Amino acid sequence: MYLSSESQPTGFYEEALPLTERQLYRHARVTRGLDEEIALLRVRLFTLMEKRRMDGPSKDLPTNPMILRLIDMLVKAHRVQGSSVADQHAALEQLLDEEALKVLHSAQN
Repeated sequence: MYLSSESQPTGFYEEALPLTERQLYRHARVTRGLDEEIALLRVRLFTLMEKRRMDGPSKDLPTNPMILRLIDMLVKAHRVQGSSVADQHAALEQLLDEEALKVLHSAQN
């Protein structure tokens, strides 16, 4: 934990955020559970699928990789929802490790 210029404890990333986002960041840090994240993933998935429908996808067009990734994230979020806090932390750590490996792999290609 770091100290801000106002001598208040801050999170690691808070200092890197613009002042306009810091209050939102503080609120996000104390929010528990995955309900809001799941809702946002659903909205984003709906938006992507609606855009695909409106654009008139051709049979030759593969499914948007972002749609598949959002579905994967929703499944994983639902899997840990309702678990103990310790289980949620472990699942999140594993998910972050998996995502980091994907990013590193894509950067190498």
